[in-house]
Amino acid sequence: MRKLTTLVCCATAFVCLSAGNLFAQLNSSATLRGTVADKTQAVVPNAEVKITNKETGLTRTATTGNEGSYVFNLLPSGHYEVRVAVKGFATAAYENVELAVGQTTTIDAVLAPSQQAETTEVFITGDLHQTSKIAEIEFVPT
Repeated sequence: MRKLTTLVCCATAFVCLSAGNLFAQLNSSATLRGTVADKTQAVVPNAEVKITNKETGLTRTATTGNEGSYVFNLLPSGHYEVRVAVKGFATAAYENVELAVGQTTTIDAVLAPSQQAETTEVFITGDLHQTSKIAEIEFVPT
């Protein structure tokens, strides 16, 4: 019985000391969250959000969910660069995002369609001596 009481006391002390460290860690970090949408306010799923701490070089990456949202928890305070990229849209960059201890910062990114266009030429040949260009199609990804 005495061993059980000692074990319970040690376990309780360990949990109390660990909770203090966890509480200190949570309070000495920052959170970055936001939503990615296009210019029509439609959310953009599967966008890559990459953050880089400008002082330490720490880099983390997240992908937006079906609701277009992302979150980074337990970040060291400091100045960050935030880049949001997804195929068909121009990359959005936020150069000097300051994250403070115990604070949640929100960056809602609005992406513009990419200005890069592809041109596809379609040719039809009737015989080996004559080639006609019948269409030029421009495709702009959305």
